[in-house]
Amino acid sequence: MPAQASEAGRLALVAGLTTSLIARTFLEILVIWSPIPILRLPSLMTHFLSSSKSRSRSW
Repeated sequence: MPAQASEAGRLALVAGLTTSLIARTFLEILVIWSPIPILRLPSLMTHFLSSSKSRSRSW
């Protein structure tokens, strides 16, 4: 039973890391290809930081 729980935890951790990596890459692409990246960057960063904080709190 504990082995299954640790396996599920490991899978959840990998899924969370993968999701955050994909989100970060997506945000970087958005910033790079945005016509006004300087204006968009602060709002994107605050949005990403707040979402990552809430995600780490749910752990």
